[in-house]
Amino acid sequence: MFFHKSHKPKYLNEDAPRRPFRLPAFFLFLFSILFWELTLHGLLCGEFNSRILFVIGFSIFFALAVTVLTGFLPRIGNLIALWIFQVVLYLWYAAQLIYFKIFGGFISVYLIQMGGDAITAFFKETLNCVVDNIPLLLLLALPLAVPGVLLGFKRLQL
Repeated sequence: MFFHKSHKPKYLNEDAPRRPFRLPAFFLFLFSILFWELTLHGLLCGEFNSRILFVIGFSIFFALAVTVLTGFLPRIGNLIALWIFQVVLYLWYAAQLIYFKIFGGFISVYLIQMGGDAITAFFKETLNCVVDNIPLLLLLALPLAVPGVLLGFKRLQL
């Protein structure tokens, strides 16, 4: 990198030993997944029932798995993985929101296999739905700001 060792930000300190589990990263991943799951569930279903316990359990498991998998990366690799993880999941939840608004259901594995055909067949409807739901898409984007703010104020060490 272009940093002198004395001026290198803490999150780029490659000399520190790596731990496969980092509590700050786990809580960041858990917050993001829970936020997206609960927000989407609240927006689309309107009520919370006992099934929400499965969502919470899934969120804890997924956050733990991602934390451990990225824990073996060097710090800069972990930072890159953090942003890739956040952006990919945001796009997934945003796509779920738009799909639900158009078709009244969630994206299935079969529909993922259709891929481009579904997008081109409903392009105009999808574009209109995205424009109509910009406030909700911005709400779903909040977890994307959290790592940037925490890293900017040096409150998150990966």
